[in-house]
Amino acid sequence: MSVRSTLASSFIVFAALLAGLLFFSSLVVRNQTELGASEVRRYQSYKLADELRQTSDDLTRLARLYVATGDPAMEAYFHEVIRIRNGEVPRPDDYDGIYWDFVLATGKRSGGAGDPVALETMMRRMNFTEEELLRLEQSKARSDALVLMEEQAMNAVKGIFNDAAGEPTVKGEPDLEMARRIMFGPEYHQAKAEIMEPLREFMIMQDERTARETVTLRRRGRIYGTTVLGLAVAALLFTFVSFVVLYRRIMVPVRKLGAAADRVKAGDYARRVEHPSADELGQLASSFNHMASAIEEDIEERKRQEELIRLAREQAEAANHAKSSFLSHMSHELRTPLNGVLGYAQILQRDPEVTATQSENLGAIVNCGDHLLALINDVLDLSKIEAGQIEVDLRPSDLHELIDSVVDVVRQRAADKGVSFEVEISSEVPRGVRTDAAKLRQILVNLLGNAVKFTSEGGVVLHVAESPRGSLRFDVRDSGVGMEEEELAEIFDPFKQVEAGKAAGGTGLGLAITQRLVESLDGEIGVESRKGEGSTFSVTLPLEEVEAEALGQSEMKPAREVWPGVLAPGQAVDVLVADDRETNRDILIKMLGEAGFGVRAVDDGDRALEALREAKADIVLMDVRMPRMNGIEALKEIRADRGLKDLKVIAVTASVFPAFQQKALEEGFDDFLGKPFRTEELMEKLRHHLDLEFVDASGDAAPAGGGKEAALDWAGVPAELRDELIAALKIKNLTAINGVAGRLKEQPATTALGEEVAKRARAFDFTGLEELVNDQDTRNDG
Repeated sequence: MSVRSTLASSFIVFAALLAGLLFFSSLVVRNQTELGASEVRRYQSYKLADELRQTSDDLTRLARLYVATGDPAMEAYFHEVIRIRNGEVPRPDDYDGIYWDFVLATGKRSGGAGDPVALETMMRRMNFTEEELLRLEQSKARSDALVLMEEQAMNAVKGIFNDAAGEPTVKGEPDLEMARRIMFGPEYHQAKAEIMEPLREFMIMQDERTARETVTLRRRGRIYGTTVLGLAVAALLFTFVSFVVLYRRIMVPVRKLGAAADRVKAGDYARRVEHPSADELGQLASSFNHMASAIEEDIEERKRQEELIRLAREQAEAANHAKSSFLSHMSHELRTPLNGVLGYAQILQRDPEVTATQSENLGAIVNCGDHLLALINDVLDLSKIEAGQIEVDLRPSDLHELIDSVVDVVRQRAADKGVSFEVEISSEVPRGVRTDAAKLRQILVNLLGNAVKFTSEGGVVLHVAESPRGSLRFDVRDSGVGMEEEELAEIFDPFKQVEAGKAAGGTGLGLAITQRLVESLDGEIGVESRKGEGSTFSVTLPLEEVEAEALGQSEMKPAREVWPGVLAPGQAVDVLVADDRETNRDILIKMLGEAGFGVRAVDDGDRALEALREAKADIVLMDVRMPRMNGIEALKEIRADRGLKDLKVIAVTASVFPAFQQKALEEGFDDFLGKPFRTEELMEKLRHHLDLEFVDASGDAAPAGGGKEAALDWAGVPAELRDELIAALKIKNLTAINGVAGRLKEQPATTALGEEVAKRARAFDFTGLEELVNDQDTRNDG
């Protein structure tokens, strides 16, 4: 017999024994259940018969009490017993032998009422035999006949007597003697005894029936139990025999094979296994012996292959060295002319005769040259990236400025192709992060450049969000040519290009470098694309937020004149500051305190709500990003509170992108103040929303604009030129902004304004430019 047949037979026999064991075990359990059910049925039968007897006794007692006392309550109880027994009124939940004792003693019902059900109906539900049910019905019928005698006695007490037909229609004088004679006479007692006789016979039938069922079930249970025990013993014996047989048939040969395999592993390829049987293990032993012979024969062939692999490795290393030499040479050939371009551009920047417009154009040349140089360096570093030797320089970086610089590079490319380019920044994205700004910038430029490159119609969108929490996610979506699913598997391989990429040109290194850069920052990159419907590249990086102060002086806005004002006498203003950063709270406390404001400060949104409900403030300066309850959630709670819904709340945050400002206003903030902010900006917001008046240290009125901006006059600026500047600010188009600045400087009345616009554009101070326009709107509204 083969091993397979042995195992199959053993399994079938064991399964049959187990199935039989389970089957007869279930019969034992069912038999025990039926035995218990028999006892329960007998108990319920006794209870039902007892209720019939008890209701008869209760009727007798109530009728005799009425005859003796004439109390109408006894008659009412008497008829209530009859109605309950006939199912005409609800049956009390605790309707037992002492129920009417309790009612007679207290005059109260002792429990709730269940559904109405006749005693006769309850009898039929018990599935009695016809003979048993007949006995109960006989007893019930005799009890009903006795009720007629009891009613006749109670009617005699009231002077009502039966006519010749037996109906209580004759009225006369009450006859108490007749009532007592009926209730206590021998005829009544005989009728009472006749009620009990069928009940006694019913009890005997129930006992005999239960006894027969018990004997049958116990005999059956012993048979089932014996069978279960026998099957269990058989299963144990079969298990033992099977183990011995299988151990000899399988385990012993397997151990021999294992020992032989260990010898082969140690290099003894001459080892062979002896197995006399022709079953599966014998075939396995034969195959093992053939394998050992084949291994022995292949040793020399493997040595020859190893020599070939060594030679191939040396050739691959030589080819890689040649590639590195080629890249190094190309870098030199590209750097030489690029060095001249950048050198002359920087020399011309220092020429005092260069105009402001020319200086800005030279700055754009330098920026583009630096970007090209960075691309060359990335190509040269490809071998380092592939070897995992890329160096990462993590330091505090201004994410907003970084994205602005990427936008400046990409926007013109998109405009040249006639496709739209939008940037979406979610409200939770911070300004200051710790990252390698150069590598992140290169990642975004590569992805956005590719998106513009492969998009002829529609547009490109850069979406930045914190998703999931603790991670920064950049999505680059385009409506370009898209890719087939099989093409997606190769797009991150060096020098590999899809058909559209080959047609558009390029080296095929962009996405490969991008993937390595993302991985060097401990991030992940993915892509979703469909042919003809565009692509979405997603980059997820770890997010580590840093304070704005850590960004360095170069990241801050140009210094302005110090705000000289304080609140005019007679004004008392309470300001609540909510910010989770102690430094930010301290700055606001000092600024406001020096200006004469009353200040309270909390470190989270939930505590801001508690503070406002304890004592309402005049205005709230609310940080948007806080750990437990952020500013947007706290604002929703404020607007939902009837006593606080009209409170002025200004968002104070380092996220200063226009998209986020718009989002903050849509959420319900009354205004927006970007970090880092100037004192005059803060005071101007408070002046505008609270209608405040400021004076300087000498008591004179403080300047309305807070500094030199107040001297800039928009009165002579044509409306279309101002609208053009606003439109350019919305898309951060530096070329258009500088064009407006140049036209402003051409007119003497607006020269100072034009120079200020150009100055802020050179510093990429888009927020300052917006404030310059908004300050004029505020003055006009006033």
